[in-house]
Amino acid sequence: MNAHFAIVGRGAAGLGLAYHLLREGAKRRERIQLDIYDAFEIGSGATGVAAGLIHPFSPSGKVLWHGLTAHDHAERLIQAAQAHSTEVFWRRSALYRPAVSEKQKKQFSKHIGWGRPDRILDAHCVSVETTAALCDDPGFGTVPQGEGHISGFYVPYGNVIDTKMYLQSLWNLCHHVADNQGSSITLHSERVECLEDLEQQQAYDAIAIATGAAINEIKELQGMFELDLCQGYTVDITAPDPKSCSDRDISLLGNPYVAFLNDNRAIVGATQRHGVSSYDAYNALKVRDGVASKHALDASEDLLNKARHILPSLQDWNVAQIRSGVRALPTRTSIGSIPYAGKISRDREGKQSPSWWNVGGLGARGLVYHAWLGSLVAFAMFQQEDSSIPMELKRWKCVKPN
Repeated sequence: MNAHFAIVGRGAAGLGLAYHLLREGAKRRERIQLDIYDAFEIGSGATGVAAGLIHPFSPSGKVLWHGLTAHDHAERLIQAAQAHSTEVFWRRSALYRPAVSEKQKKQFSKHIGWGRPDRILDAHCVSVETTAALCDDPGFGTVPQGEGHISGFYVPYGNVIDTKMYLQSLWNLCHHVADNQGSSITLHSERVECLEDLEQQQAYDAIAIATGAAINEIKELQGMFELDLCQGYTVDITAPDPKSCSDRDISLLGNPYVAFLNDNRAIVGATQRHGVSSYDAYNALKVRDGVASKHALDASEDLLNKARHILPSLQDWNVAQIRSGVRALPTRTSIGSIPYAGKISRDREGKQSPSWWNVGGLGARGLVYHAWLGSLVAFAMFQQEDSSIPMELKRWKCVKPN
């Protein structure tokens, strides 16, 4: 083995990094030993609760910061994982975001337009009449007409994935890549609370932290990153009679969103409760079989009522499970909500001390950014310096820790 790395966290960020460390090792003709630390089953974090709607647009219709590059990386990694999976977790799906105000209609018209030849993923604004025809639902698209009769914007070539199945398939893919190149990847089902203690267990070249909302549970990193921890519920619903369902080839963006994983199963979300503690975020990881508190039931009913107002055909669909997750939202900048990544400065660094790295603050954009960030950080970890990582991702270094 030429390099020995550890990753703390097995969500989208951690597995995206693991895959690219293995690929980067192959490019350099190096075998690597990769240890993954996570005390919980795969998909326990925010990624496993997410709807799996993947596209490069903000709620205003503007393309996200490096959104096209990130989206391309995400699609390629999803396709690679799907190719090595016996179960179908990914589908091409059209996406539709209804405008909820005149302001948003103007934003859509400005950023998306009606049919510019350079439009991204063929996204374009649509009228009320067009929306109703596209969605094949009596109530879909009944948004009050306004300026230009825009009802929302439509993305013909979006992606929807079952996030838990994707993470499991990505984990399997990492094993496949490791085996093919003579490297190794090992899961350690244990909690990491102190990085210096972890260093005493193994002689690592570098340790990467990808623990999402639970990052402040690690002693050395408490208060280092400005994050708003946001708890939310999503509702897994199923059709009453799967045989009677017509093809569902369009999913709904916005609040609420409705992601059709297949013709008879969908995820509706999401509520938002900001300012939760890292302790609450950590405890949320322990819940395996959904939640059933009164608060969760009330929240799910509110979500479903909103979804059924837009999609009346969901009226008879049944609740299969209510799930809860905590996202780590980064501070908002003038160019949007951008994740954090880079090398962490240490009080002591020497030849015997492994470097520390972070991939976090992915927030609501985790599935869009996870593969691209994994590629960036994997390259930098081999280089042992992070000058190749965009400054915007390293802005946390300029903020004085709390």
